[in-house]
Amino acid sequence: MKTIFLTILMALTAMAGDKGNGGDVLICYNSDKSNMLSIEFLDLYEGRDEQHTTIDPNTQLSRRDQLKEIISSQRHIDPIRMDGYLEQALILEEQLTQTEKGIEQNLVRFTSKMLLDIPDTGALAIPMHCQVEQLIVQQLNP
Repeated sequence: MKTIFLTILMALTAMAGDKGNGGDVLICYNSDKSNMLSIEFLDLYEGRDEQHTTIDPNTQLSRRDQLKEIISSQRHIDPIRMDGYLEQALILEEQLTQTEKGIEQNLVRFTSKMLLDIPDTGALAIPMHCQVEQLIVQQLNP
């Protein structure tokens, strides 16, 4: 679960900018769609494809140190914005650490339903045999 929260946090803070909610994933299949080949947060794909930025966390580090390392590595994009992202990410990480059990208890998982897409990605080109799907939706007042 910690890896999922870290990945979501990285996607939202490091790449999303002002585009949207960060809950989309890019799912790629073989040509006849009989086999899923990969799944990746759309924000991470956009960062790699459009900004030529790769985020590869060192899983040997604590979550806090991973955040520092990853966001600091993106300072070349916009140092002032990345410093703000780091400050906010560390605050969020501290809150997350204190409330992980409560967050996990309040998650709603759908096993027989599909989330509708929130149209917030803007113009985007994706690889052939791939599709964008909504994976996560955050509700402030569930």
